[in-house]
Amino acid sequence: MALQKEESTLLVIWRWVFIALLIFVVGFPFYWMIISSIKPEAEIFSIPPTFWPRNFYFKTYIQIWKTIPLLNYLLNSVIVTVLTIIVSLTLTSTAAYSLSRFKFRGKSLVIMVLLFTQLLPLSLLIIPYYFLLNSVGLLDTRLGLILSYSTFAIPISVLILRSYFKSAYPPSLEEAAMIDGCTRFGAFIRIAIPLSKPGLIAVGTMVGIRSWKEFMFASILINSGSKKVISLGLTDLIGQGGIEYVNQFMTTAIYACLPVLLVFLYFQKQMVTGMTSGSIK
Repeated sequence: MALQKEESTLLVIWRWVFIALLIFVVGFPFYWMIISSIKPEAEIFSIPPTFWPRNFYFKTYIQIWKTIPLLNYLLNSVIVTVLTIIVSLTLTSTAAYSLSRFKFRGKSLVIMVLLFTQLLPLSLLIIPYYFLLNSVGLLDTRLGLILSYSTFAIPISVLILRSYFKSAYPPSLEEAAMIDGCTRFGAFIRIAIPLSKPGLIAVGTMVGIRSWKEFMFASILINSGSKKVISLGLTDLIGQGGIEYVNQFMTTAIYACLPVLLVFLYFQKQMVTGMTSGSIK
């Protein structure tokens, strides 16, 4: 009994050591970003480096709004991200519902194609997307970026929501609604969507975070400074020899991370429920 208790205590200790190490590995870059944003420029390049600022410098948080058009970049990112979420959820929810409820010829092939798309690296699609958007006049537009992000998000979102629709609630609820005179589409709107809210929030948050931080396609498809998103706006602070103003770069990075962090914290519970309910049930 004593031996089992000692093993249990050691297991708890190692568990907390692992958690502390994981927190350090994940959290240290964010900590360094924060303290670098409040350090004077000279102290950032001091050797040995300081892990706590000797002098606090908060003026950068105000100056950065005048150095680059930060508000414009944030607004562009909000517009692109929100519209990408709306387009993705609209198309994804209907496709996932069809795959989870109906039997039709070629259904397995559709699912296999959706899975296969996840094997393709996005860098492989840059050139085709560039020429496609250029041919239809959507190059260097927010709409072109929204459509591009939506097409990336739809396959994996369909697969996630398909599993959620199959397990979130019994299909008998829809059948009861249709017996009472509701159409199939009405059952989808009145039954499936409200009961699948955690899954929709999880997928929407995932799509939003991915769209907000995406850089590669935005750097190729957007050329105008007035249409830059925040991920591209960070490049305004990079000079010929690297990052020209480190504290301003870190301050902008904090402004870029803050909206995503707040959204994630607000929807954290729904995200966990939506992403795990299918496998649990």
